[in-house]
Amino acid sequence: MNAQGIDVVFIHVKNPNKMLKWYSKILGVPFKNFPKDSFWHECVFTQHNKQTRFALDFVATAVSEV
Repeated sequence: MNAQGIDVVFIHVKNPNKMLKWYSKILGVPFKNFPKDSFWHECVFTQHNKQTRFALDFVATAVSEV
């Protein structure tokens, strides 16, 4: 295996609308639009031809307190 970096970073949340608004408004994170019934929202950061995905996951059991 030849690791090239981080593929995706997950944050498990219990209030998806609040978190999406906060990350978008405060940090400027441009999340992709997913269907309303989706449990996954992500943003892709690209630097030096490498991508890292940042995702909010709404169905996991180990959620943040936000």
